[in-house]
Amino acid sequence: MGFIRQVGQHRDVLLAGGLLAVLSPIVALCAIASSYFGHVMGAEEGTTYLVRAVAPDFAERTSPKAMRWGIYVFVFVTTVAAAIANPSILDLISVVGGVFITFLVYIVPMLLFRNAKDFHRFANKPETIIVFGLGVIIMGVSFWQMFAG
Repeated sequence: MGFIRQVGQHRDVLLAGGLLAVLSPIVALCAIASSYFGHVMGAEEGTTYLVRAVAPDFAERTSPKAMRWGIYVFVFVTTVAAAIANPSILDLISVVGGVFITFLVYIVPMLLFRNAKDFHRFANKPETIIVFGLGVIIMGVSFWQMFAG
C-alpha cells in the first residue's frame, strides 16, 4: 500500500518524460561534440609536435594556419577511413598493446645497452642480440596481424 501511495505522490515526475525525451538527445549531442573537439584539439597539438620533431625545416616553412588545416584534413580523412574500415576495437587494443609491450620489454633494453655507458658491456652479448631479434619478430607479427586481419 505504501508503494502505491508513493507512486501517486510522484506521478508528475514519473509522467514528465516529455521533457527528458527532448533534453536527452540534446545532452547526448553536446557530449559527443565536446568529446570530438577535445580529441581533435589533443590530436592537433600532438601531431604538430611530431611534425616539428620529425621535420623541423618543413614546420618552419609552413605557416601555423596551413599546418593546422593540414592536420584537420588528416584527422578527417583518417576518421572517415576508420569508420569505413570499421575495425574491431578489441583487435586494435590488442595490437597496439602488443606492440607497446614488445617495445618496452624487448627493444628498449637493447637501446639502453647500446646508449648507456654503464650497461655497454651487455650490448654485444649473444643473449641480448637474440632477445632483440625476437622483439623485432614479435613486433613484425603484431603489425602483420594488424594489416592482414
